[in-house]
Amino acid sequence: MDDAGSAAGASLIIRLSKRSEFRYPSSSRSTMPAGERSAVQMRSLFLRYGLAIGLSSVVLLVTVLAPQFAREGVYILALAAIVCAAWYGGRGPGWLATLVSAFLIHPIGTFWVVSWEEVFVLTVFVVVAIMLVEFSETRGRDHRALQASEERWKAVFENTPTMYFMVDQSGIILSVNPFGAEQLGYRVEELVGTPVLDVFHEADREAVQRHVSTCLTHVGQPMMWEFRKVRKDGRIIWVRETAKTVRFAESERVVLVACEDITERKQAEEAARAAKVRFEGILEIAQDAIISVDSNQRIILFNQGAEKVFGYTQAEIIGRPLDLLLPQGVEDVHRKHIEDFARSPDVPRTMG
Repeated sequence: MDDAGSAAGASLIIRLSKRSEFRYPSSSRSTMPAGERSAVQMRSLFLRYGLAIGLSSVVLLVTVLAPQFAREGVYILALAAIVCAAWYGGRGPGWLATLVSAFLIHPIGTFWVVSWEEVFVLTVFVVVAIMLVEFSETRGRDHRALQASEERWKAVFENTPTMYFMVDQSGIILSVNPFGAEQLGYRVEELVGTPVLDVFHEADREAVQRHVSTCLTHVGQPMMWEFRKVRKDGRIIWVRETAKTVRFAESERVVLVACEDITERKQAEEAARAAKVRFEGILEIAQDAIISVDSNQRIILFNQGAEKVFGYTQAEIIGRPLDLLLPQGVEDVHRKHIEDFARSPDVPRTMG
C-alpha cells in the first residue's frame, strides 16, 4: 500500500486529468448570430415591461371589481405590484408600474385631484414607490447575478472531467459530480449519503480515515494522498486526492476533495520496478564480473561474478573507490577513460 499523505505547498484544490481537456462553458449569447441575439433581447424587453403592465392591470381590476377594498388597500396592492415589477424586470418596468398604478388608482382614470389631501397622498405614494423601485431593482439585480453565478459554477461542477467530492465531518458524502460517480461506476444518487470509506480499498480505509481526520483539524490547509478505490464492478483504480477543509458555519466543517485517476501511472511504476528487479537479478547471477560506479567513481554495484574475480564481497566493496581494484600505476589513466566515457555514455567502447 502506498500511504503517501503530505501537506501540499499551494492552496490549489482543483486538479484536472492529464488525459482530459476542460473548457469553461462559454456564454450562449456570444455564439448567437446577431439577428437571433436581437430577437432574444426583444423578447426579454417585452416580457419585462409586459410584466409591469400586467401587474398594474391587477390594480385596475381590483379598483373596478372591489371598490370597497380599493379604498382601503389598493395602495398596498399597487406597491406590491411595483416591487415585483422592479425585482424581476428592473428599474424601467418598476417606474412604468409606478406611473400606471398612480394613473389608475387616484382618481380612477385620471391624475385630476380635488383636494390637497389627495395630492399629498398621491405624492407620498409616488415617493415611496420610487424608493421601493430603487431598492427592489438593486436587490433583484444582485439576486439574479448570484443565481447566474451559481448556475455557472453548477455547470462547471457537473461537467468538469475531474472527480469532486464533498464530505462532512462524519465521513458522509454530501455531493459528488457526475464525472466522479461515473468513474466509480455509480450514479450520483447512489453515492450521496453513503460513507466515503465505502469506495476505498478495504486495506486502505484505516489510512484514509487517519488522513481525513488530520485534514479536518487543519482547516484551510490543502493535503494530498494516494490510495486505491474500488469501482462498483470491483475493478481497482488508484487516485491522487487533494483535499481541503472549509468551515461553512461556526461548528460545521466540510472536506472538499478533488481526485485524479493515476492508475496508468501506478501500473507503469510497478512495471518499471518489476523490470528493475528482473534486471538486477540477471546481473547478480551473471558469471562475468559486472561493476557500476557513481560520478565519484565509487562502486555502487558488484555482482557475484565480480566477487569471484576480485575476491571481495559486496559488503566489503560497495562504496569503496574503483581504484582499489586497479593495478598500481594505471589509476590515473583508467580514471581518465571513465571520465571520457561519462561524457559520451551512448558510445560503447572497450577499455584496457
